[in-house]
This record gives sequence, C-alpha cells and structure tokens, in this order.
Amino acid sequence: TVENLRGDVNGDGIVDTADVLLVMRYVLEMNELTTTQLQIADVNQDGVINASDALMILRISLGIL
Repeated sequence: TVENLRGDVNGDGIVDTADVLLVMRYVLEMNELTTTQLQIADVNQDGVINASDALMILRISLGIL
C-alpha cells in the first residue's frame, strides 16, 4: 500500500535524499510526478505536495522521523 511506501517517491525501496530531490523539483515545477508518486510524497497527508513534505522525507531519510 501507499502507506508502507511513505516518502519513497522514486520507488527504489529506500527513503533518501533522491526522494527529497524529486519532491523539491516538483515543488519548483521542474518535473512532474505520477499519481502514485504524489500520494507517496504527501507524507503529512494534507493534500498538498510542498517543501514541508520534502523536509519530512529528509527527516525520515536521516532517521529523525
């Protein structure tokens, strides 16, 4: 399920800075994300993909969250 993948935007099985970069590029309108990627990227589940989600993904990748 998407819940089990929360933050793994690129789908490689690891939440890391590559996922943060994908989200930030999306926020800056430099790339698009698929519907599934958008669901996975919305880690705070507020319906909006923004820098807050990228920060939370960074914290997950560092083991802080």
